[in-house]
Amino acid sequence: MKVTPTPPFSRPLEVPTGPPAAKAPSEDGRFTIDDIICPFQRAAFNEGVLKADADGNVTNLKEVLQKYAGASWLMAGIGVHAAKKLTAGSDWAAFQANSYNLQDLEGSSLDHLADSQILRGGFHADRLEKALSFSSDGKRLTLADLRAFQQENLAEEPDRNSETFGAAEFALLVKVFGRIDGEGTKFIRNQDLVTLYRDAKWPQDWEPPKPGSLNLLSTVGAVSEYLSDKNEPTREQGLSSQTTKASSGTCPFLSGRPFDVEEAAKQHRDKLA
Repeated sequence: MKVTPTPPFSRPLEVPTGPPAAKAPSEDGRFTIDDIICPFQRAAFNEGVLKADADGNVTNLKEVLQKYAGASWLMAGIGVHAAKKLTAGSDWAAFQANSYNLQDLEGSSLDHLADSQILRGGFHADRLEKALSFSSDGKRLTLADLRAFQQENLAEEPDRNSETFGAAEFALLVKVFGRIDGEGTKFIRNQDLVTLYRDAKWPQDWEPPKPGSLNLLSTVGAVSEYLSDKNEPTREQGLSSQTTKASSGTCPFLSGRPFDVEEAAKQHRDKLA
């Protein structure tokens, strides 16, 4: 979000002395990690796998998406083209470009309203704390928790297009870095969110998704599932949901997603006796 200059008529009569105010990360002409507004790319850059030159130009996003996000060849290609288009300005310019600039992503459509605001103009600890406050158990953020967080952000900055864009971001965040519990609930651990946003690192004991698991179909499914969790279910709905999952015969731990050992033990305690 760009800061609107103060109108001349409302400026103080006395000009304060001292050093000039620090410029926003993307306005000082120098590329730093604080110019990166995407948590995935920020962590990938800090981990040394997303290669950027001194000006923030990147050429290997496709390989990073395939190896660390489980993106299919098509999805990785779409992601790279989108990044180039956001910074180059048009499809034709994107086709001709062999790189995109991380600094230029700020101010593009990727930098939309009603986002988490955690990385808007650099890292903001207070916004991260706010996101974590929506955790229903203090340990993790489920899709429903993240949806509630997004709804409050939308109340601050109403925007219908941003709601859809934000839904995709949160859904894919859980798909790439999330886990699943014994009832099939998908979530991201609080500590993993902190590691990604504050430390710009891969979460501890995290393993990249299976190659090709992030494709068009799975992406649409992840977003649809996220949008279906608009409210926290009531106790009766939760019990009904658990009964349905238990009777379906489908074990969530066979879905190929990371899971917690404690949750697996709870689900299969009869086989561990």
